[in-house]
Amino acid sequence: MTVAARKTESKLNKENVARVIFFVLALFSVIVVIAIIGYVLYGSIPAFSEIGFFKFLFGTEWLASADSYGVGVLIVGTLALTFTSLLIGGILGVFVAVWIVYYCPERINPDRLKTKNRFAVKCAKILSRVNFKSVFSFLINILAGIPSIVFGLFAYEVVMPALVTVFNQSGTGTGLLPAAIILSIMILPTITSLFRNSLQSLPDEYYEGAIALGATKHQAVWRTMFPAARKGLVSALILGCGRAIGETMAVQMIVGNGSGYPGWFSSFGTLTSNIVKNWGYGSADTLHRSALIADAFVLLVLVLILNVALLLSQRDKSDGGRPLGGVFYRKRKKRLKTEEEDPAAGVPDAGMAYEFAVLGGAGAVRAAAPATAMCREEGVEAAYDGVNSEDGEEYSRSYAKKGGSSMAMHVISWIFAAIVAFILVYLVVWVLVKGLPNISLQFLFGSYSYKSPSISAALVSTLMLIAFALVIAVPLGIAAAIYFTEYSKKGSRVVKTIRVFIDTLAGIPSIIFGIFGYVFLVDICGLGYSLWAGGITLALMVLPTIIRSTEQALLDVPDSVREASYALGAGKVRTIFRVVLPQAMTGIITAIILSIGRILSESAALIFTAGSSGNVMPTGYGSQCASLSVMIYLFMSEGRYFNEAYATAAVVLILVVILNIIIAVIEHCTKKRRK
Repeated sequence: MTVAARKTESKLNKENVARVIFFVLALFSVIVVIAIIGYVLYGSIPAFSEIGFFKFLFGTEWLASADSYGVGVLIVGTLALTFTSLLIGGILGVFVAVWIVYYCPERINPDRLKTKNRFAVKCAKILSRVNFKSVFSFLINILAGIPSIVFGLFAYEVVMPALVTVFNQSGTGTGLLPAAIILSIMILPTITSLFRNSLQSLPDEYYEGAIALGATKHQAVWRTMFPAARKGLVSALILGCGRAIGETMAVQMIVGNGSGYPGWFSSFGTLTSNIVKNWGYGSADTLHRSALIADAFVLLVLVLILNVALLLSQRDKSDGGRPLGGVFYRKRKKRLKTEEEDPAAGVPDAGMAYEFAVLGGAGAVRAAAPATAMCREEGVEAAYDGVNSEDGEEYSRSYAKKGGSSMAMHVISWIFAAIVAFILVYLVVWVLVKGLPNISLQFLFGSYSYKSPSISAALVSTLMLIAFALVIAVPLGIAAAIYFTEYSKKGSRVVKTIRVFIDTLAGIPSIIFGIFGYVFLVDICGLGYSLWAGGITLALMVLPTIIRSTEQALLDVPDSVREASYALGAGKVRTIFRVVLPQAMTGIITAIILSIGRILSESAALIFTAGSSGNVMPTGYGSQCASLSVMIYLFMSEGRYFNEAYATAAVVLILVVILNIIIAVIEHCTKKRRK
């Protein structure tokens, strides 16, 4: 064998070994999901066997003193809260997403001002440099990064007292209404961001074609673009529902300690709040602890059902989806079914083209050169030949008179965007005003004492958790992303299966991660409440974020870069590590920053794994210590450290804002470099 042949064989062996390694690491998400389901089910078996599965599922009381455990009422409370918050947050999120994409002005034009006031003109010139669309999107990202415990604090101090006053209620104001309002604000960023991305991914020709064919801007937005993004709308609502159904800490603070069915201003329980409320009491009772884990398993099943619904909603329809046909196509299809009745029957999207032809009038259609050319390319010229010009123009005038609903939707989108902006600004200002005056060097870096609490131990433990979680998650996430982009075949069933498990892992509520961490890491592995257990749990939680963000960054690297490296004699592995990864480094850094933000805002999972001791400085990863977000909950639960809770919330909020600013700067520099 020649030297060249040996080198070639050695290179192929290295490539095969690398492929296997990346594939095994990509399978890690599958193993994690199976392990979570398996171990949570394992911890639930004693409760199911002793209580009875159906008795546990449909039972209406939870009494530890009588060993009577049932989650029927809790399921009702969870579903009622989820769908009420989804109704409010879904409507707000959808309208705000449409407003950001189509109505939010990018910049103010000072030349259009009618006033000659110098101060107003000067302010307009300053504001003309601001990109309002980017600013509003930035605010939505901040809203998504605020820890849930901060929302609970805001609800406890502002929303609940306000609702008690407005509705003339007695008591603290706990109940379904305040919980639904806060939860709707929490899921709004998820729905808004996903639906905004869906709208932005639509081809510009859809909107331009509708305008060219006689529709107004509002009609094009609400009658064409909105139906075209219906698949993204369904996905956004399902993911928002998944976020709502698994929310823990904020819900625990708002719903109260009731055990009955939900009422607008009556305390009730949910699956997640029941776990947090009773976890400390079940430590010595095996059946009680197993019942709480079984509660988590029921929650996990509900989340998995939502993930299956999401997967089904993203499948392509047999008719190709007809994204642009929307309402127009379905209406026309009911009236014109045969070629004798419809001159364009059987032609792809012909019904849609026919409807648009009637909408704008045949003369208007033929005058619209770009739209006509596009329709000719799709083979639907027959639709225009079948339109009577006079009938079309008459229909166009009548349709223009019916644009009131689209105009109303436009006005509503502006109102809802203003409401969301006001809520976000008020929330941020409220936290800063209440918290900043209580921040001092002693509070940040001093020793903890009963009279003078400090978060120095929480700061150290949070940094330790971030470092440890990233050390685990970043290599695993990058390796999985490399396999998907560099080694997998397009359309591979194996890759699709792994992606399903990754999406499932991303949709699992944090409290389920906490229960899994307790059952497997704390109990079975013997790590106890420690930063070891908390860091591993956090690594599993942020792994999907790193995989998806890194994969997108690798896909953005041009293929010509890889081909040039191969042409110079470099192998695949060398090309990946020396050429591709450095090109995608900005995207990887963004993924890391997003993961840090997720770790900063996490509280529920850490209570079950890292513990809730906030007054002792950790001496190593074997120590148990509270993070910053957990400290907010501890200060609140003490009942006498509200100022310290505000101060800790302000610190976390400032860190979240800084992280979002860094991400925005990185994205801006990346876009500028590509141009």
